[in-house]
Amino acid sequence: MKKHMPLSPQSLGEIRPQLVKINSTYRKPDGNNVDIDREMATLAENSLEFRTYTRFMSDRITGISSAIKGTG
Repeated sequence: MKKHMPLSPQSLGEIRPQLVKINSTYRKPDGNNVDIDREMATLAENSLEFRTYTRFMSDRITGISSAIKGTG
């Protein structure tokens, strides 16, 4: 995926955080513009993707392991 971080120890020093300002949400008097509904929807989407990819990889590893052991 294009948003993944590089995996080598040398390239980890090249990662720089970015501050992203979203102006499309309502700003409260305290300056907070976090939209909890939007954040929860993003969390649900990320959780679903994580579970899907984790299950896929688990099934692949199980299949490879079965092939190596000659079972299944």
